[in-house]
Amino acid sequence: MKKKLVILLLLVSNLFLSACSMDDLQEIQQIYEAVVIQIEKEELPQELTEIHEVPQGQAYIEINGNIPYFEKEDTYVLEAYEVIGALDWLGRNTSAVAILGEGLYTYSERPNISSIHPSGWNQKFYTNIPNGALYNRSHLIARKFTYNDTPENLMTGTQYFNQVVMVQIENYVENYMKETGNSVKYRVTPVYESTNLLASAIYMEAYSIEDAGEGLQFNLYVPNRQPGIAINYADGSSYGPIGPLEEEQIPEEWDF
Repeated sequence: MKKKLVILLLLVSNLFLSACSMDDLQEIQQIYEAVVIQIEKEELPQELTEIHEVPQGQAYIEINGNIPYFEKEDTYVLEAYEVIGALDWLGRNTSAVAILGEGLYTYSERPNISSIHPSGWNQKFYTNIPNGALYNRSHLIARKFTYNDTPENLMTGTQYFNQVVMVQIENYVENYMKETGNSVKYRVTPVYESTNLLASAIYMEAYSIEDAGEGLQFNLYVPNRQPGIAINYADGSSYGPIGPLEEEQIPEEWDF
């Protein structure tokens, strides 16, 4: 019944979205937040929808004393699994959670993901960014953990957010798992302001299971921004020192 209700509401919203006024859009959003989000995210704590201020020059802030919001009973599960949330009514990524362990390490060749344009994908190229491209297709659950390249697991993230900040946190988790052989409860949740298409930030939570969080535990809020570039999170448009390449000119090896 819940699934049918979600589908019905999504169909209705998609049908009228293109012809809606701003007031209509806000009314649909209120209905969505009251019903659909409650269904799709009933297991996510309310705290994971909050927007925080992060000082410029700081890559992330610790949340809740760096303690994740996992339910206590969920931190005893050892069997590896992955659950990627469905895209919401605006095509935005929701949340991804997994028990990272050997059961998910099934290698697969990376497919061509250039046709996937996550919400807020408004690519531009700037001279003050390595390789020029502002945006990457950022995996919620890192590809090296689950090899999941579906649209639900790929969000629009800046190059700094994805290749500098996220990757360091992911490497920290990976190194812990390799050194100990332990499993890790892991969740990544994008957060948006109102109907913005580009995520303002993500929450990254992790908890090492066998040692009850003694070896690894964190709850981080990572802003989705790029130094030196002004970003409009409503649609992903941006402003900065324009670079020489357009998207159709990107070499294939730049397929982020």
